Amino acid sequence: MTRPLATRILPNGLTVVVREDRKAPVVTVNLWVRVGANHEDDSVLGWSHGIEHLMFKGTARRGPGVAAREVRDAGGVLNAGTGYETTNYYITVPTRSLRVAFNVQADAIQNSAFDEAELDRERSVIIEENRMYRDQPSGFGHTWEKLMSLAFEVSNYRRPIGGPDESLRTTPRDAIVAYRDRRYVPGNAALVIAGDVAAAEALALAEAAYGGWRAAPVPDAALPVEPAQRAARFRAAPGPVAKCYVKMGWRAGPETDRDTYAILVLVRLLARGRSSWIHQELLEKRGLLSEVSVLQETGSRESIFVLDMVTDLDALDPLVLGVDEGIARFRDALATEEDLERAKNFMVRSHVLAQETVDAQAHALGHAFARGDVTLADRYPEIVGSITRDDVRRVAGAFFDLPQCSILVHHPEAAGRVERPAALVRRPGPS
Repeated sequence: MTRPLATRILPNGLTVVVREDRKAPVVTVNLWVRVGANHEDDSVLGWSHGIEHLMFKGTARRGPGVAAREVRDAGGVLNAGTGYETTNYYITVPTRSLRVAFNVQADAIQNSAFDEAELDRERSVIIEENRMYRDQPSGFGHTWEKLMSLAFEVSNYRRPIGGPDESLRTTPRDAIVAYRDRRYVPGNAALVIAGDVAAAEALALAEAAYGGWRAAPVPDAALPVEPAQRAARFRAAPGPVAKCYVKMGWRAGPETDRDTYAILVLVRLLARGRSSWIHQELLEKRGLLSEVSVLQETGSRESIFVLDMVTDLDALDPLVLGVDEGIARFRDALATEEDLERAKNFMVRSHVLAQETVDAQAHALGHAFARGDVTLADRYPEIVGSITRDDVRRVAGAFFDLPQCSILVHHPEAAGRVERPAALVRRPGPS
């Protein structure tokens, strides 16, 4: 049974959301801000993530390292994350230490000093962290960044979250702080509290900690959206690898659209798990690939769904054809009702099980707030359950035609020039 939510908007504009969960004596306090890589202009590339790194590096009350030590001494953990559209800061503590979490977090968010020396030390840390991600040939490593720059030519999704090294080395403190102050305002944020606390107490603690955060105009949320793609895009990137790392991506609309939920069901049927069509047909039966997974980025304006595959170079052409064949199967011949229900049941069960921890509940509620509707976190099972076979067939045709696909192939350097897969030459898309 879904536990009720308590919500309040403070006079300064901060949204506060509380979910009581008394299963264990633990509470998470998670502040979400609508700021990420998509909101950056050319003067501060990479600094949404950089600000996340600096936020707990010291205030007038707490020097560098003190906040993390206080949370650790209170039996808790402190962490944060930055994406394309949001940044969040969470502290999870035993119930007895809840006031510590509020005090430490609110002090950092409202009073972080961004000391010049700390900033300069952190620049190299951020650059090294980016390099660690970019060393990965699959997943969200450098092939993800290359695919995003191929699939998006106008939208800010074309730019990596980590930003370019030059921006991280040279952007002056004044520009970073000015960007922070424009985006970090109460009306652009939500404080989510989940766990072993009464809603009335949590709301009172939230107002005491954040009620003094000065109200300011909410920044303009208008961002460029990628126009419709009319022809397949392809890029080959040689590197010191033995296999081909292939990403095939298709763009879609906002996460809140019903079509996006239908796409989630489609990609489950197509490529998620051992029972999926690609695993059964292309991996096990035809041997065209050795690994397949689905990556996705779903936002408030647009989304992308990506097949992440590992194959041999001589299997590239039949693999692309095989993927297109699988999508055509769901577009032209309805998935069976049994397959559809199995996929939806798996998705709902996974969602429910993922909400067992208070960390996950707070994360889901904050993510939903950033999409404009905090109730989405609870309505996921209902929406997924309502997806029909016709919905799946419709989105397969509307979003997953081959001319709407962007393909990135990271291949062995010894292979020389790698040409566009034959399927793309035969079906280039309308001019």
